[in-house]
Amino acid sequence: NVRRIGVRRGITQEALAADANVGREYISSLERGQRNPTVKVLERIANALDVPVAHLLASRLVTDRPLKGLRPGRKKLQ
Repeated sequence: NVRRIGVRRGITQEALAADANVGREYISSLERGQRNPTVKVLERIANALDVPVAHLLASRLVTDRPLKGLRPGRKKLQ
């Protein structure tokens, strides 16, 4: 959900990490399911994405549609 929301909002991993005060590598490993964040980190990420924490924990949001391929590096479109 972190990746899905970030991509939809055009937020890079670097920008999200900076806004949430965590490392970019942490965001990357979180998106790959290799880390389990604390409640405090979830709150900081949710605030950085401007969504309720529940959106990060939901198995699937009602409004979600499948993403059409994520580009490598998730760089914001020019």
